Amino acid sequence: MFQGGGGAQDNQHFFIFDGHGSHVTRKVHEQATKLGLDMVTLLAHTLHMFKPLDVTYFKPFKKVFRKAKTMLWQKISILNQTKSH
Repeated sequence: MFQGGGGAQDNQHFFIFDGHGSHVTRKVHEQATKLGLDMVTLLAHTLHMFKPLDVTYFKPFKKVFRKAKTMLWQKISILNQTKSH
């Protein structure tokens, strides 16, 4: 299990930041530390390198998820219609 940041081990959160100086200030870092949040800072201007993950993984996943959700709602609608008749 990932451990760090001082937060409760059963409720850990981390944020990924582009390391540009305007995004992560000392005040942000201090507040995150107070809240027990872990911060992951990437090199400045490198966040775009993770876009292929959006295209190759997340986009197809969202498409399948939306289709399954639509099918489920259609089945629920049909069941509700047959129960009311």
